[in-house]
Amino acid sequence: MGPTARRRVLLVATVVCTACLGNLDDGEVDTTTTRYIDTICAENAYQLEGSARRTTGLTQDSCGFALGPEPGRVAFDVGPVSFSSNPYDTSEVTVLLRASDGSFSWETPERGESADEYVVEARGVPLEIVDVRIHEVVSDSVDCSMARYPHRRRSWRR
Repeated sequence: MGPTARRRVLLVATVVCTACLGNLDDGEVDTTTTRYIDTICAENAYQLEGSARRTTGLTQDSCGFALGPEPGRVAFDVGPVSFSSNPYDTSEVTVLLRASDGSFSWETPERGESADEYVVEARGVPLEIVDVRIHEVVSDSVDCSMARYPHRRRSWRR
């Protein structure tokens, strides 16, 4: 292969790779159902420390957790976070918090000691955890590979 042919191959590979890398936008999003916190409570997949206590959630038939104002923490295990085995998929756990003024906010809890554990700690004010959700972004670009690029068979006979 001559220098001109090598340049063409390099140019094509660069364009193909750039197209693949440029397509790393978020794909489909899977989310656990609302009130996933009820699953955590039903499976007793949580630990309470300090001022933390189990309470009712948004409704009387749901569970939640209350913290503060004294030091305390809730650690909960969500099990394997990923809905799939695709290494390009990413997951995020969020908690719905209700502040003492009645306002709500979705926040990302701290990671715990194990890969499946998440922790919410008291912040010096009363705080309630009323829901937990797991969001997974399924990547659209997993099939972008030069190894799958169709190659032309060359005949060495001319």
